[in-house]
Amino acid sequence: MRDKVFVSLLLTLLCFAHAGQSMVSEKWDVVVVGGEPEAITAGIAAARCGARTLLVTKDPIVGHTMTLAELNFLDMNYDSKGNLLTCGLFSEWWNLLGKKSAFAPEKALAAFNRLIASENLTVRTKTRVISLEKDSQKLKALVLKSADEQVYHCRAKTVIDGTGDGNLAAMAGAGFNVGRQDLGRPDLWMAPTLIFAVDGVNWARVKAYLQGQKNPSVGANETAAWGYWEVSELYRPQDPDMYLRGLNIGRTDSDSVLVNALLIFNVDVLDPASRQAAIARGTAEAQRIVTYLRGNAPGFENAVFAGAASELYVRESRYLQGIYCLTLEDIEQERHPWDEIAVGSYPVDIQPAERGASCQSLYDPVDGYGIPFRCLVPQAGPANLLVVGRAASYSSQAAGSARVIPIGMVVGQAAGTAAAVVSKWPLNFREVANAPAAIRRIQNRLREQGAYLRPAPVR
Repeated sequence: MRDKVFVSLLLTLLCFAHAGQSMVSEKWDVVVVGGEPEAITAGIAAARCGARTLLVTKDPIVGHTMTLAELNFLDMNYDSKGNLLTCGLFSEWWNLLGKKSAFAPEKALAAFNRLIASENLTVRTKTRVISLEKDSQKLKALVLKSADEQVYHCRAKTVIDGTGDGNLAAMAGAGFNVGRQDLGRPDLWMAPTLIFAVDGVNWARVKAYLQGQKNPSVGANETAAWGYWEVSELYRPQDPDMYLRGLNIGRTDSDSVLVNALLIFNVDVLDPASRQAAIARGTAEAQRIVTYLRGNAPGFENAVFAGAASELYVRESRYLQGIYCLTLEDIEQERHPWDEIAVGSYPVDIQPAERGASCQSLYDPVDGYGIPFRCLVPQAGPANLLVVGRAASYSSQAAGSARVIPIGMVVGQAAGTAAAVVSKWPLNFREVANAPAAIRRIQNRLREQGAYLRPAPVR
């Protein structure tokens, strides 16, 4: 295997030399790959800890799910007393948005960029990982290629996969489950959503209609609304692979909103071509939905279709085979492990994976549960690599809660902090994951940064 990796890298170098391209050699303490919110907080946290850090994404801008897929509706995490559990960098970013339930994607991007600019963090967009240099224990270097054909050979002490789908870690040889493989159905995963924009919405009428229903599952405030279940259930899609579930509506302007409700089945979310085909089909269906809403949803009488997101909102794809896998029982028992690096309390929300299925809420934590550091560390493959976001080591049921972005951003901060600290230690991540004293040092650093962690039992 080591010889194959060397030959692959050598062939890459020879191709560049033949094409007359120059390769820039660099050394980094931490390299974060991916443009997701979780990757952003990982990069910021590492840089804030003094590590020389690179954040690289194939996207034209950072924020992917929130900026390109246009998810502008937050799944918040509080305890029974109303205390925010996702403190630290998530709350810093949320404060920049005025602590709103929903917001315009461009404002989310501006808040991300403001936090990035406050740190010594190098960001490269429109840049792909094209090959790796590694052995059985370590990911030594990444070869990157930018849109302008510049090639970089980046040596890294520690690496974080923040791609959302575990793309880098899979490329590096880490093991993964796919979809609901842990339940015997690797062919199934929660359907992705195409979020679409609607202009001409009468927000006052939307609020009055939903608040007047006196139903705990529906509601509205100044920036967000959720409901219209009876309206959605009566919609008959033209495309048989589409399903309009209850509407989550995020306000972006006085009469403009983004609607998170259109589920698309039979999409291979790991295949870019399948994703693009789904976006095209979903865009056509979304236009028909807006016409339907004009005649059936109070507040949408003058609604106008204003476009669809350029990317799908993906909830589920790969799950890392980590040293520990977070389970539904961990959430139901509200366990706080000794190596806790984040606390979440969002309900276990399982979206349909196939036609005819319905949404499921398996459990609603009261005061929160802890996410172990071990969930970020691969069982196999490079030991200087962490995985954050929905591709971390979660069971497909536990991911119904742990996948949400506020939790992911806190986990990202923990990973970035750990990567910066470990880059200066003689230990790798698998060794750290079995060293309580090392974990306590990372936890203490997180608390200094404003993170919320429950006191863990002494191990």
